[in-house]
Amino acid sequence: MKAILLNIIFFSFFGMLFVNSVQAKSTQTNGSQVSTNSEDSGGMIDKSLQKNLDSKINFILNHKPAVAMPDFKAKKLNITVSIQPLAYFVKGIAGESASYDVLVPKNKNAETFEPNFSTMESLQNADLFIGVDMPFEKVWLPRVIHNNDIKTLILDTPIGLQNMPHIWLSAKNAKRIAYVIYQELSKLEPSNEPYFKYNLALTLARLDIVDKKMEAMLKTMPKKSFVTYHSSFNNIADDYGLDEISLQTHGKSYGMSKIIKISKEAKALGIKRVLAELEDANTDIKVLAKNIGAKVVTIDPLSSDYEANLLHIADEISKSYQP
Repeated sequence: MKAILLNIIFFSFFGMLFVNSVQAKSTQTNGSQVSTNSEDSGGMIDKSLQKNLDSKINFILNHKPAVAMPDFKAKKLNITVSIQPLAYFVKGIAGESASYDVLVPKNKNAETFEPNFSTMESLQNADLFIGVDMPFEKVWLPRVIHNNDIKTLILDTPIGLQNMPHIWLSAKNAKRIAYVIYQELSKLEPSNEPYFKYNLALTLARLDIVDKKMEAMLKTMPKKSFVTYHSSFNNIADDYGLDEISLQTHGKSYGMSKIIKISKEAKALGIKRVLAELEDANTDIKVLAKNIGAKVVTIDPLSSDYEANLLHIADEISKSYQP
């Protein structure tokens, strides 16, 4: 317990060192990386890496797995993930060969989450931590991970989306996430690689169906713009050629002038529904919705029912012009 207390005391200090090192690394780019637009988070897209991943994914999708599931070793990996949607990938790919914990409980805001003692203690027993670069991952976790020699997989850079938020809210990104988790698990337990690959093929097939269903839903939209409170769905917009109009962009402040500007734009487009995350359904988005004669639809981006939630989000976006 004393060791844990010392960890907590020094988390903020060492967390800031970690953030600085991440920021320093993020300035290193190559010719295959391109900046996102100015309304985005300032992240980088590595098109070359994504193309390479997509090629490997398509190969697996076009070659059916073996009829019989390969055996796996009885020893279980202990895997900790930061948010509920990431548990989907661990269950899908690691299957019975791993146990998992989720740091952010259901119905908690991952952006403002602060882990407690029991959360940190469970993390100390992990063989692998998988995260998406949430604020608490940068501030609270580095010292525990370093002191306990826990392998870490932060998913944004490995799938070609350095410093990009909400990367799991995309079926196309989900396939890339599945592949890099398969790679990491295979490094940890090489003898179980055939088992992981078999499960990967099944997971990719399910996600590919979700991807195609989302595309079909979003093609029905009479116009390509949709309105949100928080810019959570920019990856979906990029995937399917849509335009996300958001009131709050990655935590940046806004004023009444932006509410008025978006109200005019949305009213001219004929928007009838605006999206908000569960904790974001505040006065401002309600004012905006009232100004344009629309209703607020709440979405949970951290739902544990991952495939169904992606389809639900696409369905709600597709109904943006329906009363």
